[in-house]
Amino acid sequence: MTKRPRVIGLALAGTMLLALPVSHHLWGAPPAGNKQLICHVDETTGTGKVLEIAKQAIPAHCAHHLRDFTNLPAGTVKGAACTPPTGARVCVAAP
Repeated sequence: MTKRPRVIGLALAGTMLLALPVSHHLWGAPPAGNKQLICHVDETTGTGKVLEIAKQAIPAHCAHHLRDFTNLPAGTVKGAACTPPTGARVCVAAP
Protein backbone atom coordinates (compact mmCIF):
# COMPACT_ATOMS: atom_id res chain seq x y z
CA MET A 1 0.00 0.00 0.00
CA THR A 2 2.80 2.48 0.70
CA LYS A 3 4.48 1.86 -2.67
CA ARG A 4 1.52 3.15 -4.71
CA PRO A 5 1.67 6.77 -3.39
CA ARG A 6 5.44 6.75 -3.89
CA VAL A 7 5.10 5.57 -7.50
CA ILE A 8 2.40 8.15 -8.19
CA GLY A 9 4.55 10.87 -6.61
CA LEU A 10 7.57 9.91 -8.69
CA ALA A 11 5.44 9.85 -11.86
CA LEU A 12 4.06 13.31 -11.10
CA ALA A 13 7.53 14.67 -10.32
CA GLY A 14 8.88 13.25 -13.56
CA THR A 15 6.01 14.78 -15.51
CA MET A 16 6.66 18.20 -13.97
CA LEU A 17 10.39 18.00 -14.70
CA LEU A 18 9.57 17.32 -18.34
CA ALA A 19 6.72 19.86 -18.58
CA LEU A 20 8.64 22.88 -17.24
CA PRO A 21 11.33 23.04 -19.95
CA VAL A 22 8.79 22.25 -22.68
CA SER A 23 6.37 24.96 -21.50
CA HIS A 24 9.19 27.51 -21.24
CA HIS A 25 10.25 26.68 -24.78
CA LEU A 26 6.70 26.98 -26.13
CA TRP A 27 5.50 30.00 -24.13
CA GLY A 28 8.70 31.54 -22.83
CA ALA A 29 10.33 34.82 -23.69
CA PRO A 30 10.10 35.91 -27.31
CA PRO A 31 13.18 35.76 -29.53
CA ALA A 32 15.57 38.69 -29.36
CA GLY A 33 14.42 40.08 -32.72
CA ASN A 34 10.90 40.46 -31.35
CA LYS A 35 11.88 42.97 -28.66
CA GLN A 36 12.01 46.74 -28.64
CA LEU A 37 13.60 49.43 -26.49
CA ILE A 38 11.29 51.58 -24.36
CA CYS A 39 12.02 54.35 -21.86
CA HIS A 40 10.38 53.40 -18.58
CA VAL A 41 9.88 56.48 -16.42
CA ASP A 42 9.52 55.89 -12.68
CA GLU A 43 6.28 57.54 -11.56
CA THR A 44 7.72 58.53 -8.17
CA THR A 45 11.15 59.89 -9.06
CA GLY A 46 10.58 60.89 -12.69
CA THR A 47 13.84 59.21 -13.74
CA GLY A 48 13.88 57.01 -16.81
CA LYS A 49 15.71 53.83 -17.72
CA VAL A 50 15.78 52.08 -21.09
CA LEU A 51 14.22 48.61 -20.99
CA GLU A 52 13.94 45.97 -23.69
CA ILE A 53 10.50 44.35 -23.79
CA ALA A 54 8.51 42.19 -26.20
CA LYS A 55 6.81 44.17 -28.96
CA GLN A 56 3.46 42.58 -28.17
CA ALA A 57 3.75 43.81 -24.55
CA ILE A 58 4.28 47.47 -25.47
CA PRO A 59 0.59 48.51 -25.75
CA ALA A 60 -0.25 47.11 -22.31
CA HIS A 61 2.94 48.53 -20.80
CA CYS A 62 2.23 52.00 -22.19
CA ALA A 63 -1.38 51.83 -20.98
CA HIS A 64 -0.21 51.22 -17.41
CA HIS A 65 2.77 53.60 -17.45
CA LEU A 66 1.56 56.88 -18.88
CA ARG A 67 4.98 58.55 -19.01
CA ASP A 68 6.82 55.75 -20.87
CA PHE A 69 7.72 56.22 -24.52
CA THR A 70 9.29 54.47 -27.49
CA ASN A 71 10.51 57.44 -29.55
CA LEU A 72 14.10 57.09 -28.36
CA PRO A 73 17.04 58.80 -30.04
CA ALA A 74 19.27 56.75 -32.34
CA GLY A 75 22.07 54.96 -30.53
CA THR A 76 20.09 54.39 -27.31
CA VAL A 77 21.15 51.22 -25.48
CA LYS A 78 19.40 48.96 -22.99
CA GLY A 79 20.03 49.98 -19.37
CA ALA A 80 20.90 53.60 -20.18
CA ALA A 81 19.22 56.54 -18.49
CA CYS A 82 16.59 58.34 -20.55
CA THR A 83 14.56 61.51 -20.21
CA PRO A 84 11.01 62.11 -21.46
CA PRO A 85 10.89 63.83 -24.86
CA THR A 86 10.07 67.53 -25.09
CA GLY A 87 7.62 66.85 -27.93
CA ALA A 88 4.80 64.37 -28.21
CA ARG A 89 4.99 61.08 -26.34
CA VAL A 90 5.00 58.13 -28.74
CA CYS A 91 4.43 54.68 -27.30
CA VAL A 92 3.83 52.14 -30.05
CA ALA A 93 5.42 48.86 -31.12
CA ALA A 94 7.66 49.04 -34.16
CA PRO A 95 6.50 47.01 -37.18
